[in-house]
Amino acid sequence: MPDTLLIVVWLQVIMLGVQALQLVVFLLAPGLAGIISLAGLVLFFWLATSFIAELHGFASRGAVLGGILVASVGLAMVLVLVLTLILGPEALGNV
Repeated sequence: MPDTLLIVVWLQVIMLGVQALQLVVFLLAPGLAGIISLAGLVLFFWLATSFIAELHGFASRGAVLGGILVASVGLAMVLVLVLTLILGPEALGNV
């Protein structure tokens, strides 16, 4: 458990630095902020994949990335289903 907490905190610290960079770039050169955002997203997925693979001892980082992506899509589908059941299909008709 301490290793997991250390990895999560380390990932958040790195992403906080990326967000600070995004803020500065947005203030100085707004056109480049989108590029920094995309680079930050790629960095997040790369770091999360590497950290999860290292923490659990997985050999294939590609499989870990695939698992992250499949889990994300699955979670999105469950959320849409739950929101449809709670709010009704009319609320999500224009989405």
